[in-house]
Amino acid sequence: MRAGLLRFRIAVDEPVETQDATGDTVVAWATRATVWASIDPLKSSEALVAAQVSSSANTKITMRWAPAIDTLTEKWRLRHQATIYNVVSLANTGLRNREIVCLCKSGRDTG
Repeated sequence: MRAGLLRFRIAVDEPVETQDATGDTVVAWATRATVWASIDPLKSSEALVAAQVSSSANTKITMRWAPAIDTLTEKWRLRHQATIYNVVSLANTGLRNREIVCLCKSGRDTG
């Protein structure tokens, strides 16, 4: 993966359950890492493949693998500036711990 393609700084947030003043469980977000990534809208051929996983994915985010994000799951979210990306699907490319590709839905947080 060429470093020049990773031009966006994104935050990787993990959901953390906490209790509010009334004792109800609420989800808070803890930033686990800030990494460089590429953010690309899905091309038509990629969108067809993504539709097999989830019809809601509209963005592909690629980042270098790092120990801080090794436990990344579909429950986590990614943030770039004011945009929130909910992870729909992810893959550790080639299982080589070099890059992680996430199919995401941009927009309002669903967590």
